[in-house]
Amino acid sequence: MDRRVLRIITLLIVLTLIGVFAWSAWAQTLTPTPAVTPEVTPTVTPTPTAPDPGTDITTLNMPRTITVVGRGSVSVDPDMAVVTLGVQTTGTTVREATDEAAETMEAILDALGEEGIDDADIQTLGYNMRVDRGFGPDRSPDEEATYHVNNNVRVTVRDIDNLEAVLEAAIDAGANAIHGVSFGLAEPEELEAKARELAAENALAKAQALAELHNVEVGPVVSISEVITGGFMPQAFERLDMGGAGGPIMPGELEMSLQLQVVYAIQ
Repeated sequence: MDRRVLRIITLLIVLTLIGVFAWSAWAQTLTPTPAVTPEVTPTVTPTPTAPDPGTDITTLNMPRTITVVGRGSVSVDPDMAVVTLGVQTTGTTVREATDEAAETMEAILDALGEEGIDDADIQTLGYNMRVDRGFGPDRSPDEEATYHVNNNVRVTVRDIDNLEAVLEAAIDAGANAIHGVSFGLAEPEELEAKARELAAENALAKAQALAELHNVEVGPVVSISEVITGGFMPQAFERLDMGGAGGPIMPGELEMSLQLQVVYAIQ
């Protein structure tokens, strides 16, 4: 056979084999590879069981603490007062009622200033006006109306011995409404500190009593929190003779009460 023909045949065979291998590789890229799901091992949670009655409780992982609430109280005489007073006026017109209220309140403020009350200790607490109308025989609104004006202020009296004079001066100036008198302390911090100290002592005494009852000992403090209470509470009363200014005023005593919740470790 001619060598040239032999070479051509050999070349065709090689090209055919290359095409077959190329087609096989391309076909494999079209075949999806199955996903492999990882094997999951199930987790079993053990069911909690109660400790055996014979188990020593001290070997269990439980907090061993004593929680108590200590209370401390201190009584003291008040050194200041807060008075809410004002004027109420009526008139057949708005202008008549408001002018009278304004004139009377100006007189009250002047009287308070003469008694040593600073402007910073006087605050308008409320100002309002309303109208009343009657009804005629046919139940229709009456044309005549009555207008009412209320103007109230809150007055801080820092010298409690001057309270009687302040009230008398306001009433003499035209105040016809006194809505309340309350008493307090200008600087309660020192009283709070004393009440807090007594509350801490009371809490420790309670914890020691409980520990003794259960044959254990009180350990170090774990936590402390202050219980918010109402603060001052009125106690025994004294009498101030108000003379012609509306009767006696009794400032009494103030009780500062404070509570602490304390958690102690058990030794």
